[in-house]
Amino acid sequence: MNGPKFYILLLAGVLVNGQGKMGTGWENQFDQPLHFNCPSRQSISYIKSQHNNAYEDRLWGFACKATFVSEPECSWSPYVNDFDQEFTFECPKNNVLTGMNSYHSNRHEDRRWKFYCCRVNSYCNQKCQWTPYVNDFDEVMSWQVPSLNYLVGAGSYHSNPHEDRRWRYRYCTRTNC
Repeated sequence: MNGPKFYILLLAGVLVNGQGKMGTGWENQFDQPLHFNCPSRQSISYIKSQHNNAYEDRLWGFACKATFVSEPECSWSPYVNDFDQEFTFECPKNNVLTGMNSYHSNRHEDRRWKFYCCRVNSYCNQKCQWTPYVNDFDEVMSWQVPSLNYLVGAGSYHSNPHEDRRWRYRYCTRTNC
């Protein structure tokens, strides 16, 4: 079976596997650092996370979507929180969120976070809004950036009795400016 049908099936399999890994794979292991960046010219479009009470930590998975027509300018934020602290983070003006980084402390059973933000000078963010909290403590989280919108921020608070975080996200539409 080396004809055109074989190559179409092979290509379909590669595409499905590539999408499945991006949408359903985990980017970290419990108690281990998380370092995720979207491929060049893309931004985060989907976030999922699963808490485990034995580790008191979360696994994280992401998907990305095409965002920039040219190579963007990008930079990492400093850490935005100390352990057990609430934070609200927004990328700089007209940037979108393209990566997340954290490390876990077993002593605190929490993570410190920093974010990777990118921009192209010809685009401006508008009509930005915050979600309500998208997860409860100790539960699976799954959140999709609304279509025609882009992720620009995240907010979270930690509960010591649960040793977990609740999350909310900020997203915007984009326009030429």
